[in-house]
Order: sequence, then C-alpha cells, then structure tokens
Amino acid sequence: RPLIEKLTGISIHQTWEGWGYIGLVATLVMVFIAGIWLWRIFSKKAAPVIGRYFDIPILNMSFLASVFMLLLSFGIPFKQFPALVDWVPGILQFRAPGRFDWVFYYVATVFSAHVIEKIYLGIRKRHRIRAIIVLTLAIVFPVFEGLPYHFEMSKRLFRNPNLFSPELKEVAIADALKEIENGSYQALIPIPFYCVGSSTFSRPVMPEIEKYSMIISARSGLPVLGSYLVKSSIPESKNTVQLMSPTYYPKKIVNHIRSKLPFLIVASREAQTKYEKSLLSKAEMIFTSNDFTLYRIDKNSLFKSTYKNELKKFNAIRQSLHDNNGFLSSLPEAFIYFNDFENHPAKIAFRGSGAFTGLKPGLNEFANFDPGTFESGKTYTVSAWMYNKYPDALNHWFRFMAIETDARNNPVNTSVAFPEYSEVIYGNWTLVELDFTVQNADNVIRIVSMGKKFPKTPLTLDNLFITGKDNLVYKILREGSSPVLFKNNQVINRY
Repeated sequence: RPLIEKLTGISIHQTWEGWGYIGLVATLVMVFIAGIWLWRIFSKKAAPVIGRYFDIPILNMSFLASVFMLLLSFGIPFKQFPALVDWVPGILQFRAPGRFDWVFYYVATVFSAHVIEKIYLGIRKRHRIRAIIVLTLAIVFPVFEGLPYHFEMSKRLFRNPNLFSPELKEVAIADALKEIENGSYQALIPIPFYCVGSSTFSRPVMPEIEKYSMIISARSGLPVLGSYLVKSSIPESKNTVQLMSPTYYPKKIVNHIRSKLPFLIVASREAQTKYEKSLLSKAEMIFTSNDFTLYRIDKNSLFKSTYKNELKKFNAIRQSLHDNNGFLSSLPEAFIYFNDFENHPAKIAFRGSGAFTGLKPGLNEFANFDPGTFESGKTYTVSAWMYNKYPDALNHWFRFMAIETDARNNPVNTSVAFPEYSEVIYGNWTLVELDFTVQNADNVIRIVSMGKKFPKTPLTLDNLFITGKDNLVYKILREGSSPVLFKNNQVINRY
C-alpha cells in the first residue's frame, strides 16, 4: 500500500483485520510460479523446471492447503453463493475471515525462500553477479517495505503514556487507592458498565471508564465485574449484563457470588443510563475527583428485590393516575399504544399465547402509524420484549428502529437501538427500548427491525408498547396479595 500510494498518489483504504501482505518479493515469486505453470500447459519442456521448485512434498502440501485458506479469507465461495452458509453454519463463528490469510502468509514466505534458494543455486556458477543481485534484493526489499509500518507504529507507541507503569503517578488515583483497604471489597463494578466479548449480550465500553476502572483494578488487585475480552462465554455475558437490570427481576449471577464482601463502584463522568443511575442511587460515595468517583455498595443492596418499593410507589400515586384505554397514565389523554399480538398464536410468547414471529434477516414491520398519530417535536419511547434464547437472536448488527417517512415515502429520520446492548433481561426475554422524536406530525412512523441476510435465525417479539417519554403508565396484570404490575412495559413481579 505505501509503495503504490507513493508511486500513484492514490489513497488506498484497508481494514487492519484484512492485512496479510506477503511482500513484493514473495508476490513476484508467486507470479513467477504462475508463469511456469502456464508454460507447462503449452510446453512439455516446462515439466523439469516445475519439478525443480516443487521437490519437497511437505512444502507442496502446505502450499496447496494455504491456497485454499487464502480463498476462504476472500470469502470464497460464501460471498458468491450465500446459501452455502446454511450448509456450513460453523463458518459464521469467525468474525473476521480475512485472518485465514495468515496461513498463506507464512507458507508463501517459506515457499518463496525455497524458490529463491533454488534460483540462486541454479545461476550462481554461470551468473554469479546476477545470483548475488537476486539474493540481495530478496533481503533488502522486505526491509524497505516494512519500514513505513515500523515508523507508523513507533509514533503510536509513544503517543500515550503507559498508564500501568509504576513510575507514572496520578494524584487522583493515588488518593483513591488510599480509600480502598486491602480485602475490604470483592470486585469492582465500572459505571458506565461494559461487557464486551461474547458478541451476543453486550454493553459498549467508554474510553474514560475503561481507563480508570482498569488502572484501579490493576493497582488494587480487584477483579472487574464486567469484561473487555474476545469470544467470552455467552451465558456468562448474559448473567453479567443482567446486573444492570432492575432488581425486581431475578439475577442468576447472584448464585455465582459466594463472598459477602461489598463491591467497589468506579464511575466516570461519561453519560449513564437510567439503570446505571438507579444502581448508583443505592450506593455510598466514598471518594470523588474531577475524573471519576468511587462508591461502596454491599451485596444485599445490589441484589435485594425492589418489588415492595415499586408496589408502594404505585399505591402512593394510584389515585392520581388517569384511565386510558385500559391503562393508568400519569398524563391525561396521553398517547398509548400497546400490541400483545394475541391475534398471532405462537408457541413462544412473553405473556398470553400470541407473539410476532418471523425471521431475523431482512426487514420486519411491527407497526405502521398514519400521519397525525404523533405530535411534531415530541419524544416518544417504544419498547418490546424479544426472545433471546435462539442462537444469535439479537446480535450481528441487528437493529430495532423507528423510521419516519414523508408523503413521498422518503425516510427523514431514523432512530436505532441495538437489542444486543439492552440492559433489561428477564429470563429468556430482553426488553428493547428506543426513544424517537417526531419531526413532522404529517409523516408516517414505522416500527421495524433490520437484520443481516444470515444467519436465518427465528425472531419472536411480544408486547410492543409506545407512549410519550415523560409519561408513566401502569396496569395491574394480577390482583391479590402479590400483585403483578405493568410499568411502561416492565413487569414488576415478586420472585
């Protein structure tokens, strides 16, 4: 790339996960070998020449295998025939198939060295100068081509200090560590919370919380209750993300935490979700600085059910709520839309016996609202429960969207949520929530999902709910000594 850019002035974009350049020397050797094979097709005289370079059986087999791996790294034949993915489902486990070119990278380099050696030995007696030139170029060119990458990387290495270096002392971190007594905490919880690795149940990582949580973890010895890994356990990630769910839902991770010690929370100044703020409201602040704050929360406060508190809140405002299409609303005559899909019988449903069922790939439309349904400039919240037990049910760039289109059916505004990042997990169901603001009341609003062509995973969605973002909506789902409440599509139940 650097050589071509300097020679032509053309800028070439590359993705680092697809890098596998074997070098100009190896490339010329490959062209040389391809030329000999073409010569072999038209001339029998080429057979002895080919045999000269293919005289090591193990290298021949390795080279042939590496060529097949190279084709796979190009997506061949799956890009040309996408249906093959259904026959070879394991291929979808590889997030970056371009990495398969590493096999060819190493084998082609070894094979090229072998070919150059044969060329050198073949001409050194008759053409010694030429032999030396060939050998010199084979050594110099890789060094020449590698220099731009070394220069580029050397600049990056010293762009930021080594934050884990013992010599690097930050006053805020040093002061914070004084507040952490050895053995007084069992783990560190980062806020904003991050959980990266399974590519199925996730929370994205913010740069500041990544920095401070990992530095404090390294210097205090506390493990991080979260993750920033690759190919981590899917069930473990699910249980970990569920830590951010409201505590009126049961959390499986508590069964794996035997220590009774409290948790240390490290919170950066970055934006926090309402669930993260709710967690912090239960904690005690023990240290603050311009960059981060430390909190202490005991195990009981972290996992104790808030069912009774939610029930008290409801009973306290129940008389002030307004009847609205079978719901109790904090705002009179507020817009409320609810579809439980009971007219769509399904084997799996969140509540009742009906649910929207389809396939995750492509476009699925859940609701379509005529012009005049919503108010201009107002923000609404749409939410729905999605079944998360199917393999790859909510990931791979799967999107839950509110699309606003004008009279000519042109999209004018699109709001997007990624179900994979949802914080509310209730057993095998995930609550996906999305805020959208209507630009023009005369436009059409569609609630849809969009998924990649593959894999062809089933999709089950239930209880689609929309109301104004500032509206609080209740419904009593079950009366009795342990009532079950509907609260803005959340289910508040005793467990």
